[in-house]
Amino acid sequence: FAGCVMDIFYNHVNHASIRLLTGQRFIVKVPEQTCCGALAFHGGQVDIAVKLAKRNIELFEDTEGQIVVTAAGCGAMLKSYADLLKSDELWRERAARFVARVEDLSEFLCKHEFAASPGVFSRKVAYHAACHLAHAQKIHDAPRQLLARLPGVELIPLAESEHCCGSAGIFNLTHSDLSLKILDRKMSYLEDTGADIVVTTNPGCLLQIEKGIADRKLSMTALHLAEVLDFAFSQKP
Repeated sequence: FAGCVMDIFYNHVNHASIRLLTGQRFIVKVPEQTCCGALAFHGGQVDIAVKLAKRNIELFEDTEGQIVVTAAGCGAMLKSYADLLKSDELWRERAARFVARVEDLSEFLCKHEFAASPGVFSRKVAYHAACHLAHAQKIHDAPRQLLARLPGVELIPLAESEHCCGSAGIFNLTHSDLSLKILDRKMSYLEDTGADIVVTTNPGCLLQIEKGIADRKLSMTALHLAEVLDFAFSQKP
């Protein structure tokens, strides 16, 4: 599932994800799809979210296999389709079948083995858990486990690693001042780690933390989990 913000701003992450999945000997297809509906849902436009959910269910019914998602916000929304359509007798079973197929990239990759061994990735890494992954999808360990597989990685503990960065869907647009205060707290903890790289799994988090890094003029780099894994497994650093 390509996503909207992910596919526009971080299309290279989607490409990295495809390389990782094929590196585990899976065939990957990117079928026709539409927006997951998360931003409409966050804005209270439930009717639009329902319409988008039904369209995605229709489109993916023509496919087989798991629906792997690189954006934690999209994944959380896709996994909520069964709840969104539970009162609709014509759609609730179709929605439940769809939801059963949805997996975040990290949980999918953790279940399988790569065909090749990773190269050494000698970096100090801090992991920021996207709210939509940790709290909405209840995925806590998979990203850390994948990072721990990489030779050379020093995973630095991050205080309040599962606390919000301030992005939160459209919160950074509707409540910018508070969003920046939340970001400032997150950046103070990130700066304290002395990490070279902060890894996360959501485009909103990446955009927010990239701003924080730029404002503080830090040498730290914000990367999606897929980028780090792809570098280790594909480019053999």
